[in-house]
Amino acid sequence: LGEPNVLHDVAPSTCAQACQRRVGFSFVPGRGKQKRQAVIAKNRGDFAAALAICRRGGRHRRDERMAYLAASILALEGEVVEAAELLALAVGQNARNRVQAFHDSDFAEVLGRGEFAFVLDPS
Repeated sequence: LGEPNVLHDVAPSTCAQACQRRVGFSFVPGRGKQKRQAVIAKNRGDFAAALAICRRGGRHRRDERMAYLAASILALEGEVVEAAELLALAVGQNARNRVQAFHDSDFAEVLGRGEFAFVLDPS
């Protein structure tokens, strides 16, 4: 308890470098900022703002996290075809998204539809 919080007073770039050395992955400062902003907007019910953040610069087509988030919002809005397309893109970039979508309540209403068959039957 008497130890100072070393990372609290360290510059973000120094912290990022320390994490990279220790864990072995590259940290890009600010990379998650847009996703956090989009998640906050979604949680507040501002789906339009959240989708705008996800789509900015075509991120929802390049970044699996943005594709997944956009797909979840579109599923909630009933935009089933585009939601399925973006979720398929997210699953193609990271197979863990299939399992997450299966358990995600945002997709509960649409998982039984044919467009989402790839979530239930990965073959």
